[in-house]
Amino acid sequence: SSGFGLSRFEDSVQFILSNSIDILDIGIPGPIQNADVQIREVGGAWIPVIERASGYYSTNALQIVTGKSYEVKASATGYDDVSAKCTVPFPIAINSFKYESTVYPPDTFNFYDAYKVYNLKLQDPGNGRRYFCITAEYRYNDTTLGSTGYEVQLTSKSPYARPITDGDYYYRLNELFGTNEGFEGKEVNIPLQLYNEGWEPNPGDDISLYVTVKTLDESGYKYHTSRQRYQQFGGSGDLFSQPVQVFTNVKGGLGFLGGYSLRDKRED
Repeated sequence: SSGFGLSRFEDSVQFILSNSIDILDIGIPGPIQNADVQIREVGGAWIPVIERASGYYSTNALQIVTGKSYEVKASATGYDDVSAKCTVPFPIAINSFKYESTVYPPDTFNFYDAYKVYNLKLQDPGNGRRYFCITAEYRYNDTTLGSTGYEVQLTSKSPYARPITDGDYYYRLNELFGTNEGFEGKEVNIPLQLYNEGWEPNPGDDISLYVTVKTLDESGYKYHTSRQRYQQFGGSGDLFSQPVQVFTNVKGGLGFLGGYSLRDKRED
């Protein structure tokens, strides 16, 4: 599973059901077994989702379609019924992904590590607000779309990106989120700062740098950005830190269901 939600790029529909625990409890949530889980396109017939392993449910009986909305419901003995809805958005296209320069510290952006600047040109299809997540990784050129390679940390000062910042410092993480507010229906250039901790492919290796843009629905954006901030700050155990509430869109319980579309591109 991609970890981002429903998408036509997935071979099957997959869910994980678990119980929740009190904030003061010690332990981890356990799987919910033998649940009745169903999914449908909104307005369509319900399709059963089968338990493949403890708390893990999936089906390939439903083809996810871009632009469609879906709903899921689940029930299990001893638990409240839960449900959630999401929409699979039309994707933001990648027009180009080009290297510009390498910047060495000290500079006004980062005082410690050198970084590479890449220009990422995106084309928004228009007709509404969109949310996106940018990731970058080195891949062997014969890998399939979505295969995991060597992930690269990144950040950006673009007004269309929403990086985690602390004053003038921009945290570099594996995921950079943003919205199309200000470039709806237009092309925009987003300069990216990429950090690979000094790692470079060896000469002759069939390895290239790829960028991936996942267009998220609003629920996906709210969940993943709040989770990112929680992991960075709210879950640190610091009693004096600002608490972060992770977004949930599951009625009757806690959790997340979202839709996404995907585009990726090799470095030009």
